[in-house]
Amino acid sequence: MAVGGLVSRNLLSNVPEKSQRKWVQIIVLLYLLCSMGLTLLAPSLMLNLINTAYYGFGQFLPGLLSIFFFRSIRPAGIAAGLITGDLFAICMHLAQVNFFNINIGLIALLINFTVTYAISMYLKRKQKAQTTFEEPIAYNSIELEETYPKNFVIVD
Repeated sequence: MAVGGLVSRNLLSNVPEKSQRKWVQIIVLLYLLCSMGLTLLAPSLMLNLINTAYYGFGQFLPGLLSIFFFRSIRPAGIAAGLITGDLFAICMHLAQVNFFNINIGLIALLINFTVTYAISMYLKRKQKAQTTFEEPIAYNSIELEETYPKNFVIVD
């Protein structure tokens, strides 16, 4: 019933009241026919949609935990883990893969955690390697005086 009112008032706004009532009844009838048809032709459609949504929502857990508790995790690692976990969950759901009756969302979540951690540690090591081999651009004169006395000669 709510669908008919929403459609008639929002989509058919310039229709007189007598015609609106007729349109509401037609829209409700079409909605009920579509609902019955989908129930008969695809009875597990709602279950599949709910499961797929839960698989996707569960993939946010590593990102949330790392934001609140683990500051060393990189944003690129979180994004890579989220994308990987979602793709694995959807692919396993579509292929109807079953690993020892373990929930597909949990398997995808473990893959998500692994990818998030691996990418973050790789980027952390890469950043350390770049910063340890960089030479300073300029020296402060005070630092030079503390390191080398004024009469000290540096020979290359």
